[in-house]
Amino acid sequence: YEFDGVGARAVARGGAVIADSGDWTAIYWNPAGLAAAGKREGGIELRAGRMSVKDGNSFNVPTPAGVAHPFDKDRNTSGFIIGSMGAAVPLDADSAIGAGVYSPLLQGTDFSDTAPGSAVATSLDYKSYVITGVANVSYARRLTERLYAGLGVNAMYANLNSKSTIDWGAGMSPLVGVSQHNESSAEGYGIEGVAGLTYRLGERWTAGAVFRSGASIPLKGDETVELNGAFYQSSDFEYKVHHPMTSGVGLAWQARKDLKITCDVAQAWWKTYTSALTYDQPGGLLASRGNSYHWFNSVKFRLGALKRRNEKTEV
Repeated sequence: YEFDGVGARAVARGGAVIADSGDWTAIYWNPAGLAAAGKREGGIELRAGRMSVKDGNSFNVPTPAGVAHPFDKDRNTSGFIIGSMGAAVPLDADSAIGAGVYSPLLQGTDFSDTAPGSAVATSLDYKSYVITGVANVSYARRLTERLYAGLGVNAMYANLNSKSTIDWGAGMSPLVGVSQHNESSAEGYGIEGVAGLTYRLGERWTAGAVFRSGASIPLKGDETVELNGAFYQSSDFEYKVHHPMTSGVGLAWQARKDLKITCDVAQAWWKTYTSALTYDQPGGLLASRGNSYHWFNSVKFRLGALKRRNEKTEV
């Protein structure tokens, strides 16, 4: 889930730019960097790819006590498309504004497996996709000769859709021989605050810090269940996505005129993440559930270098 950021120059350095985000991408990395941009500029990017995840038990079904899970396929593949665009505009010699949009998550799941000999379920077909989008507006200002500060607001959107079909076996009476089809869709909005500082320690050293408040995004939608193609049950539901609070500090060292080295330590506070889901009209096959996730906070150590070859080329 963790996003690798925006801007080719930043991503190529592993995101180690908290103290060196002096262009439009500062709306994501550290809004204080906007005040150092010094000129109008903007950018747009689009990245696409496909990933394969090994995870042995994410797409199984409930089983009676002592009965093994029916599906042993342990790989899931999904495609993704992520993009961003934004701009920075100086207001005067000491301040600037920035704005942009980016999609930290736009990917899907396509999982199918069969277990002909299972008494629990003989087949499972699951498809889903999730989208999150962020629109940012930020302001930065030089407070002293060496200190810069920036504030930003993120308006967040999330959308979740899924479809699944399960063919139940004899061990799940009275569902034996039943094909169960579920469809669900939900969306929601949230607000996140961003604050950052940069401080010039000297001619060659710059320090930076950034904090994002995180956001609770209540996704509200509905789910429908069909058994053997006939309508069975439907209910509205709420699923709260706890977009994590994040924090980070960084250093940038101008080792030579043409070489800059940067390093960051960043943390995402994932312990607040939850899988709890509440149906307005629970019952039958649509039962509300509590949190089954027990995620740990994550720490990233980033190291990057930027080598200027000439006026037009950097590596």
